Amino acid sequence: VDSVHEKMERSLEFHECNEMLIKNQSWKYSVAVDTADELIDNGYTVDEAEFIAEKAQDLKFITTKMRTGEFPYERYGNEKGVHFDMYNVDPQDRHAVNNMLLPHWKEFAAALKHFTPAINLLSDEYESYFHFD
Repeated sequence: VDSVHEKMERSLEFHECNEMLIKNQSWKYSVAVDTADELIDNGYTVDEAEFIAEKAQDLKFITTKMRTGEFPYERYGNEKGVHFDMYNVDPQDRHAVNNMLLPHWKEFAAALKHFTPAINLLSDEYESYFHFD
């Protein structure tokens, strides 16, 4: 009975993952990812601009992978997940950085809601992780 229940549960997880992939087939990343030069031209400091451009690109990469049911990163051979480095942002730069990255974080949060079926379908030989520095 347990193996039948496990097979049914696994089948449901597979179905949910397929539904997620179908829903996301036409999804496109909706936020512009500005270059550091574009941000500098719009009044950001060099440090702010470089940080924002790099983190926006990182968030786009992670979000896009998650929307296609893929884990963005793998480590130690048996862990799949999401890793995002925020490093220390100078206090005077935090407001500008937070404002510019907010739309990217919203895209990430929406992708995370859709990503649950992929987490549930992850093979038992792997562990999932979410790590934010």
